[in-house]
Amino acid sequence: SGVDVNLGPPVAVKFGNCAAFQACGGSPTGVFKVSDICVDTNAVLAEAKNECPNISASNWNGTGAGGLTVAGTNWASMTQTKISVDIVVPAECRNQFTCGLLAAALKSRGFDTATCKDNAGSGCDRAVTTAFDETSNGAFTQNGSRITASNNISYDYCRSATIVTLNPLQQGGGPAPIYYTYSE
Repeated sequence: SGVDVNLGPPVAVKFGNCAAFQACGGSPTGVFKVSDICVDTNAVLAEAKNECPNISASNWNGTGAGGLTVAGTNWASMTQTKISVDIVVPAECRNQFTCGLLAAALKSRGFDTATCKDNAGSGCDRAVTTAFDETSNGAFTQNGSRITASNNISYDYCRSATIVTLNPLQQGGGPAPIYYTYSE
């Protein structure tokens, strides 16, 4: 059982400080397309900066698309988001932040895939590409302003008029540094 969902047109991902998000619940019922995607770049690097204060990232780039249909007890969602970034690891941290460790850290933040390759030269620059692709179609559970889809991905959400904002939760339960805004 389920409902149909279609991807909306692609949108450019915004990077930086995302607008403050407060989960507020509300009725998630409707047919929506992604109208905005924001990645909180400070949150992405926060843990790494605790161990390597001079780690930095530049050239953030990305696109995404998505659709969401909620009818009765059925939730159908599909998102496809691709993000690339250049991460500069200072020499004093190069052993701590190998490509494998960077990819694993991004995957723990809710990204399905994360690949990394060393750039030529010092071996300290990392070009990272990540993806967050999600599909769900089936019954969902709602507990206040948290929804858990049939694929076991949970979201904090807020419905305001014709807009629903979703913040997926990381594997450990905290908010992922990515926000999806859907419009009817």
